[in-house]
Amino acid sequence: MLELENFGLKIGEREILADVNIKINEDEKCLLLGPNGIGKTAFLKSLMGFPPYSVVGKIIFNKEDITSLPINERFKRGIFLLFQDTEEINVRIGRLLKLISSEEKIEEALKMLNLSKEFLNREINKSLSGGERKTVEMLQMLVSSPKLALIDEFDAGVDFSLLKTFTQVINSNKFSAIIVTHNYSTISMLKINRILLLKDKNIREIDKEELERIVKEGYGQI
Repeated sequence: MLELENFGLKIGEREILADVNIKINEDEKCLLLGPNGIGKTAFLKSLMGFPPYSVVGKIIFNKEDITSLPINERFKRGIFLLFQDTEEINVRIGRLLKLISSEEKIEEALKMLNLSKEFLNREINKSLSGGERKTVEMLQMLVSSPKLALIDEFDAGVDFSLLKTFTQVINSNKFSAIIVTHNYSTISMLKINRILLLKDKNIREIDKEELERIVKEGYGQI
């Protein structure tokens, strides 16, 4: 599905990652952990092709080198980024969704998120709560039918009922995912296949015992 070969990432002169070699398999849900400010969001955005990140090495997706492809081409191939922070756009939610998907998929997504069709008449992120903004992101993800979802702190500003709905959606849908969260209760609700740690300019796999150490003692002990 996704392979990084000798992958490196910089923002200006700041090196975030160097010589990373990892593989994400089909339908595999991976948790990505790391201290605040270490570069987790930058990493996800670089996989989606956002500037101003400087990338070296290769990003292989479904056996194709997509390292030089723009955002729209990566989206067409099945990669979706759920943003940590979103901006207001003067476009109705329903209008945007119809540009990227069918009525049938939109109705299915509404049902999964327990939403009425009236929600589609709202403008994107305008006068919406934090939880509603995340709901808009989830809707876009579902109607896009991604093969790989890059999910950045989907639980921020979300109440427990909505968090339960979101985790059920992620757990029940067949796509690969790299999921960033700092919330241990969120982690316990997700069906995670692997745990990855971004630290010291590298990404490595850790086990549940190391996760428990992080929860109890912080990242300095790992």
